Amino acid sequence: MGYYLMVKEAVGLGIKYLCKCTDSCNPHEYRGSGVLWRRIINKHGCDIKTTVIGHYETNEELRKDGEYYSQLWNIVADKSWANLIPEKADRAYTEDKYRINANPYLDQWRASEQLFNLENAYRTQIETLKNRMEEAPIVTGKQIGRAS
Repeated sequence: MGYYLMVKEAVGLGIKYLCKCTDSCNPHEYRGSGVLWRRIINKHGCDIKTTVIGHYETNEELRKDGEYYSQLWNIVADKSWANLIPEKADRAYTEDKYRINANPYLDQWRASEQLFNLENAYRTQIETLKNRMEEAPIVTGKQIGRAS
């Protein structure tokens, strides 16, 4: 079994994604599996341009080039790349091993996502309160609960 290392680019957005796939799938049809990359593609629905960097017979060869290009292009820190972790030819779900090194960009992205979700929750609560206030009856005249 062989592997492809490739760069995906969201046409029109200029955002790129370094990824890999196996021989079992067509590298030009493979859309990529990164969390941030998938969100961008799903949100904008853009065309994807694929540039194959190389074909490798072993995972070790792929890992070496994946690490090389990750570092060369600074794919984690550079905002024009959608990679949250370096391409090391392993599975995305092994992300916990990167927590040992405390990837500040991944933490920053997670924090911004949590803040975004909180802001949306607060906006929803505020809108709900405004709607309730608009629907509440206006009491005039004698105040309720006061002794006269």
